Amino acid sequence: MTSGRTNLAVDHVGMVARDRDATVAWYQQHLGFQPIKWEDYVDVDDLAIGLPGEIVRLRGAQLDAGSDTVLEIHEYVTPTGDGRRLAYDTGPSHIAFTPVDMADDYARLAAAGVVWHGKPKLITTGALAGDEWVWGNDPFGTPIELHVNASDEQPADRITLNHYGLTVPDLDAAAKWYCETYGWKIRTREAWTDIEGANLGVPDKSVRLQGVIFDTGGPAGWELHEYASGRDRTRRICDTGIGHAALWADDVSATYADLKGRGVRFNHEVGHITTGGLAGTTWAYGRDLNDNVVEITSYPV
Repeated sequence: MTSGRTNLAVDHVGMVARDRDATVAWYQQHLGFQPIKWEDYVDVDDLAIGLPGEIVRLRGAQLDAGSDTVLEIHEYVTPTGDGRRLAYDTGPSHIAFTPVDMADDYARLAAAGVVWHGKPKLITTGALAGDEWVWGNDPFGTPIELHVNASDEQPADRITLNHYGLTVPDLDAAAKWYCETYGWKIRTREAWTDIEGANLGVPDKSVRLQGVIFDTGGPAGWELHEYASGRDRTRRICDTGIGHAALWADDVSATYADLKGRGVRFNHEVGHITTGGLAGTTWAYGRDLNDNVVEITSYPV
């Protein structure tokens, strides 16, 4: 992607798919995300990826998701798992995209296989008043959202990554940790709100939540939700669905040392990829305070 990003801006969001090529083809055809890197089948260190004792083999691709961000898709040959989860399960929640036109893209993506949980909703009160949103699942089961920000000065000229969502058990503690650890600032704070559960893919449930969206230093945001009644569901990085989020670090080694001192639990020392489609990439995988998989990375631009 382009240079000039700030340290620890959102770089990419990772998705685990059963079929890499079919998933890439769908996102390319229907969202216009163009592949920029391909990763052939590779064997990955089990401890580095957070799967101790497993034989880890995968292949991947990176797609230009706009907003100076990337959508990364991995297909695991081994191990595999089903990561189906509900909106109020702690952990990765959803990926949100900014549509070019809400009504047109809603209808177009429905025809392309997206299962929407309802019709687009206009938020009329609170910190997000004026925003419009709708949740659903792509044809591969990944929770996605279309979200129009009222604060945007002009419509998007292409569908882009809008934000990455996490569900946490304690919003105040998590928000404080992200601000102190990553140096982010809260862009908006959403008070406790009652939402029809069906709109979030949780039918027959009364849903009450609160949330924050961070300014990460880049165009794509980072959203946290706390549900009044939720459940803890641990997922592995090889489970299908949303796998991890990566933060761009100007200096991965220095950022690694700093974050480790602040309590981020890394799986391994900083790694350097020297061959294949990701040659030149520096990276490290770890876990945040709520056990979500987070990566820091940089690569030639």
